Amino acid sequence: MNSMSYNFIAEKNGDYDWFEIERYFNNVKTQAIEVFPIISEAESEKYLIGISIPYYKLDRDHNFWKVFSEILKDLNQKFGFKIYDLYNGFYINDSNLNRVKDGLYG
Repeated sequence: MNSMSYNFIAEKNGDYDWFEIERYFNNVKTQAIEVFPIISEAESEKYLIGISIPYYKLDRDHNFWKVFSEILKDLNQKFGFKIYDLYNGFYINDSNLNRVKDGLYG
């Protein structure tokens, strides 16, 4: 079993409701995503969410990309987060979603 994962971080200036985010992810149609709040010790106004996709779960979910690309858009547009691809180190936007897909399915 492959225990590697592809990781992202979502950041937002200002506060957010973790329970609202958690409810959102509980309603998505994939089990391939793990999300968790990241508690910062810095006294900044940035709030962070970790997003992890274990490869062994990704292999089992044939609709994953469709669902995940919608999640990325929702996190950005509905919740106001900026999402970064931690493997390649870039900010994710509509123009580079295919780079994310290539990274996941390489």
